[in-house]
Amino acid sequence: MDSGIQARIEQQFKASGQQIQRDRQEAENTMLAALAPAHRQLLAHIVGDLATNPNADAATAVRRLDAALSPGEKQAVLSASDTLRHSYFDEMKKLEQASRAGRVNQVYGVPESSNNQRDAGATLLLTVISQASWRTSMAVRSLREQLPFYL
Repeated sequence: MDSGIQARIEQQFKASGQQIQRDRQEAENTMLAALAPAHRQLLAHIVGDLATNPNADAATAVRRLDAALSPGEKQAVLSASDTLRHSYFDEMKKLEQASRAGRVNQVYGVPESSNNQRDAGATLLLTVISQASWRTSMAVRSLREQLPFYL
């Protein structure tokens, strides 16, 4: 493959990755801003319990969180999730276009949900845990750079 094409593909992958991360952070911020303080505390408690309790039940946690959310909070969470989902697939289309010159040729579109009932509690929990996981991995990477002797 031409080195210029390869460089453009790599540049687009990097730009898309950065954009997706910004979009994820924005979605998380939007979701958290929509929550009442008591619901943010409940979310923090649930995330902490799932992280530290080997017997924690994620399905029960999702039901508990979803039941606590107001209709407005649920709508804000699902709306932010929809925005993130669409921006993600827009970035995938950009990657597909950048790699069209002899590489992967895929068609990306927003998949239809097989379940018409969306769960705001699950959406919120997955978004926050995903972002927390990403931040943790970045912190670990930074620590490894500072402590190269650590396995």
